[in-house]
Amino acid sequence: MKLSTQQIKKTLIAFLIIFFILATTIAVAHNYETVGHTYPITEQDLLQFIKQRLQQLNSDGKLTAIQNNLAKQAQKKIDRPTPLNLPVTTKTHSFYFDPTIVISQNIIDAHGNIIAKAGSKFNPLTLVKLRKELIFYNGDDKRQIKLVKELNKRLNNKTKLILTGGSIIRQTKLFHKAIYFDQVGRLTNHFGINHVPAIIKQVGLKLRISEIGIKNK
Repeated sequence: MKLSTQQIKKTLIAFLIIFFILATTIAVAHNYETVGHTYPITEQDLLQFIKQRLQQLNSDGKLTAIQNNLAKQAQKKIDRPTPLNLPVTTKTHSFYFDPTIVISQNIIDAHGNIIAKAGSKFNPLTLVKLRKELIFYNGDDKRQIKLVKELNKRLNNKTKLILTGGSIIRQTKLFHKAIYFDQVGRLTNHFGINHVPAIIKQVGLKLRISEIGIKNK
């Protein structure tokens, strides 16, 4: 079956998306033997080369298998993002985080009135309350999962669970609620969390962060 230009473009886009998703996890380069025909890329249009290569894979019946394999790898990457590998601690430690920011420039409303001057301070918690406690944990650690179950029950399920490692799908099925993942450590770095499990709770106009100690195995 001959591939249309539209099909080739869609396949190319899919390949590029999958490539960029998987590129961050590739640490070792492999040297493969040449299979099938080769094309002088420098002597022809790149899109034409890709078109010929895709046509060849399609005629050989390999294109669907490659697409399915890439889809599986992408799904695995989505379910299990790169873990943060934060260690556990044996001693509970708490500290406070002040979310107050200094406004860098005047904030003006639609009528040109200044509603906040540059240099003034603003605390988001004066407007938005943290109604659910945030729990960070590694879903691959049974000890942490056990503790999170206890915390979640004690707090009447009024929590947001955020993974630093493990399977999102598995934890979603376990807790029957939406599970989040701290991609590349944006939240843990922002709040200064160095150990998990950790829990964040609003106390007044600050956030209390507790890194909860777990006994060794």
